[in-house]
Amino acid sequence: MSGQFSRLTHGKIHYAWWIFATCFFVNACVMGIVANTAGIYLQPVSAEFGWPLAKMNFYLTIVQIVMTLTLPIAGYIIPRINIKIAIGVPALLMGGTYALSSLFQSLTAWYIAGIVLGACYGFLMYVPIPLLINNWFKKHVGTVLGLVVAGASLIAAFTNPIGSMLIVEHGWRFARVVLGVTSLILSLPLIILVLRYKPADIGLLPYGAEDKMDNTEKSAAVEVGIGSKKAFRSLSFITIFLFSGLLVMTASMLQQVPGYAVSQGIPATVGATGVSFIMLGGIIGKIILGALTDKIGFAKTAILACFCGIGGVALIMSVGSNIPLFLAGASIFGIAYASIVIIPPMAVRGTFGTKDYSQIYSWITVANGAFGAITPIGVGLIVDMTGSYKLAWIICLFSYGTVILLTLLTKVSSRSYAPNFKNPA
Repeated sequence: MSGQFSRLTHGKIHYAWWIFATCFFVNACVMGIVANTAGIYLQPVSAEFGWPLAKMNFYLTIVQIVMTLTLPIAGYIIPRINIKIAIGVPALLMGGTYALSSLFQSLTAWYIAGIVLGACYGFLMYVPIPLLINNWFKKHVGTVLGLVVAGASLIAAFTNPIGSMLIVEHGWRFARVVLGVTSLILSLPLIILVLRYKPADIGLLPYGAEDKMDNTEKSAAVEVGIGSKKAFRSLSFITIFLFSGLLVMTASMLQQVPGYAVSQGIPATVGATGVSFIMLGGIIGKIILGALTDKIGFAKTAILACFCGIGGVALIMSVGSNIPLFLAGASIFGIAYASIVIIPPMAVRGTFGTKDYSQIYSWITVANGAFGAITPIGVGLIVDMTGSYKLAWIICLFSYGTVILLTLLTKVSSRSYAPNFKNPA
């Protein structure tokens, strides 16, 4: 198998594009099929057993907590064991647990499944895709990453209505089996047959690297940058951690759009459509922002995304019940929403390089879980106390401004790494 694909890389197809295809389908299965369909089961499962919806929702809280705790572990383990095992076993457990949940009869079973799925997400959701793309591509890194994550969003747009249709026609248990097995069929063969951790494993250079390099240069082409210990002590690590969390916090306002729309006299159906417009803007934004990081670097791209966020939120807040302008604001906000999966990984690459990328980035993603968990609670408290979403949106605007400042501070503080590492951003 390795020899066959090695020959392909010296012809028209570089092996990196097989890695791209694998990342695309793995991410599509994790995000598009499994994670993003979680919400469609809450009501039918609760209704069948007579459980309060809050108790069923706690299953998702468990998933989030376990995933957050697992991320640093995944960042440490993935580079140290066979990549097929590191990715294949969690993919198998994820799809299998999702399908086998069709047999559940108790909340305890769902909570145990939440622990398993959270651990699997920790190994599949944030760390491996950017890591593999960074390993295999020397150019077009942001563009390729953008295409991978945009693909997952596009597939999610189809799997949610398909899953809902299956639930209505055949029940939620049948839907869990169909989607769980589908995730296994789409991901496992590619993981087993195609996946390689880095080009050197099959005697290649990353896509875009010079073909004629000596052994030292070949090694440097894959592992360049500063070590994780130095990175963790740096100001840049703190600033990236904070602005990554703030980007997740702003993106979490997506969940509040339907309720806000109703509070402004906009029909609930239009509020739900606003979420779809945000997701559509997000798909486009992932591709655009990914390409821009290749052209102008992560810092300028992050600032541009924040201005889109500020513009989109300002429009949403100021148009009242004007539906066309509300939807326009949602679309623009969607571009900024896309930044949560593009800017942080590219910021780590652009600031610290690829040497200890997985360890550094896995700790950055802890901010995603932490900020993502507290935002819905915070917004709920604000609305309960003030009777309005206004303060929450103002905080969102303030957060985008803070991200701009933190991004600039990251660029300034990382200049001291110049003697050791040529910053690619």
